[in-house]
Amino acid sequence: MAKKLTSSELPSGFSVEKYLFTKQLDAAGWANALVLRVGCKGQITIADEYAKYRNHALHVTQLLIDAPMADMLDGWRPSIHDEFAKSTVSDYSAMEFLDLATHLDKSVAAQPFLQRYELAGKSPYRDGEYNPEADAARDLLSNTPHWNLFGIPPSSRSAVAAIDLDAPDDVLVADFRQWLTTARRNREIPASVDAFDSSDFLKWAEMRVLAYLDLSLWAAARGVKIPLPIMGRALFPDEFAIGLEDRVRKVIARDARKLLDSRTIRALRLQSQNPDR
Repeated sequence: MAKKLTSSELPSGFSVEKYLFTKQLDAAGWANALVLRVGCKGQITIADEYAKYRNHALHVTQLLIDAPMADMLDGWRPSIHDEFAKSTVSDYSAMEFLDLATHLDKSVAAQPFLQRYELAGKSPYRDGEYNPEADAARDLLSNTPHWNLFGIPPSSRSAVAAIDLDAPDDVLVADFRQWLTTARRNREIPASVDAFDSSDFLKWAEMRVLAYLDLSLWAAARGVKIPLPIMGRALFPDEFAIGLEDRVRKVIARDARKLLDSRTIRALRLQSQNPDR
C-alpha cells in the first residue's frame, strides 16, 4: 500500500499562487500545458516498468512543482508525437497506406480475401460460358470494409473513407455523418468532445485542476499518495468550509481525468487553430 503523506511532506516548492496564470489561458494554452503533463505521466509509466528511468520521472515532476508554466521547464519537453495538431481531414498518407499493406500479408483473416481478389481479376466468361465466381468475388470485396481484412475492427482512431468530390456538399455532409456514426461504432469510440469556451477555462483555473495534476504526478512518481483532506487543503489553503474532500473527489479529479484524455487535448488544439469552430 502506498504511503499516505502528511501536509508537512508535500513538496516545499508547491504554491497555488504559481497557478494564477491559468486564469489567462485560452484553448491553445490549456492544450500546451496538458500535453506537458501527459508527457510527465508517460515518464512515470516508463519508470514503473524500468527502474533506471525513475530519477528522470522524479526530476520532471519536480520541475512541474517548481515552475508549472511550460516555458519555464529548462527546455525539457515530452517526446510525444504531435498527434494533437494533425488536421481532422487529410489525404491518406503513403506511410499509413504502406503500414496497412505491410500488415496485410501477415494477416490470417486476409488470406481468403486475397484469394478472392485474385479470382476477381479474372474474366467472368470462360470458354464462352458465364462463370459467376469472378463477379461474386468482386461484389464481396466491393462491399467489405477494408479493416475486415485484419479480422477485427481497427484499433486506430483514424479511418479511411471514399469521398465522391463531385457530389453536392449537402449530400456529402449528410452521408458523412451517417458514415461517421458507423465508423465510430465499429471502433467503439464515443462521440466527439464538444468545443470548450471561456467558462470552461475559468472553471478549470478556479478549481486549480492543473495544480492538482502536478501534485498527483509528483506523488505518483514517488509511489506515495496524497489523502483527499491534505490535497484539498493544499489546493485551497484559505478556505475553511466543509466539503473540500468532495470537491477534490467529485469535481477536480473528474475534470483532471477528462483533461488528460488525448481527445480533450486534441479538441483544444484544433479549437485554437480554428477559433470559429
